[in-house]
Amino acid sequence: MANDMRRDRRVALSVTDMSDPYRRAAVQGRVVEVPPDEGCRYMDPISVKHTGEPFPSRGPDRVCLVIAVEQAAQRTLGCAQASCCLVRRSNRCGSPQACAGLDR
Repeated sequence: MANDMRRDRRVALSVTDMSDPYRRAAVQGRVVEVPPDEGCRYMDPISVKHTGEPFPSRGPDRVCLVIAVEQAAQRTLGCAQASCCLVRRSNRCGSPQACAGLDR
C-alpha cells in the first residue's frame, strides 16, 4: 500500500459511526509524508485510547501516512425518529414517513 501512496498520493477515507450507521464522515487529500512506524509510535496512542491495548499488527514494514486534507464532510441521513432508523433494516419500522429521507 505505501508504494501505491508514493506513486499516486491522492487518498480518500470514509468512516461510519458504529452507534448510528446513518452518520458518516469522509476526508479527501494527499499523502505528504510516509514515515516508518516500526515501533507503532503513531498507532499505539490511538489504539490504547480506543481499545485499551497497544496496536496488535506490528512489524518492520509498518509506515504512517500523513495526509494533507483537501476536503472533509460529515453527513447524517435524515430521519424524524432515530429509533426508527436503527430498526428499519429489519422492516419493523411502523412509520414510513419518519424514514422518508432514507433510501429503501
